[in-house]
Amino acid sequence: MSINLKTTLTALSLVTAACMPLATMASSGHHHLDPEAVKAFGLINIDDAKARALKEVPGAVVREIELDNDKHRKGWKYEVELVDGQGKEWEVKLDAKTGDVIKVKKDWF
Repeated sequence: MSINLKTTLTALSLVTAACMPLATMASSGHHHLDPEAVKAFGLINIDDAKARALKEVPGAVVREIELDNDKHRKGWKYEVELVDGQGKEWEVKLDAKTGDVIKVKKDWF
């Protein structure tokens, strides 16, 4: 049985990418999203996710963004935390593959 080196390396790269976390904690406490992993999984990029969330809460700024694998919805989602001009906090959840808005929630405290 002969093993093709190129095929073996390609398979190893795919396994490594699948095991690699898409979001890693940076020293600032915010999540750093690996652009290569986002691209490999066919997800919208972080700038598109931010722009779509900001359309839902005009005038707000992004405070934090996370990428999670939502087991209940069977897919990846972005959770974008925003702060509006009055200091109110919002959370916008997006389907990370399509960019569709799943939920917009205003924190009431």
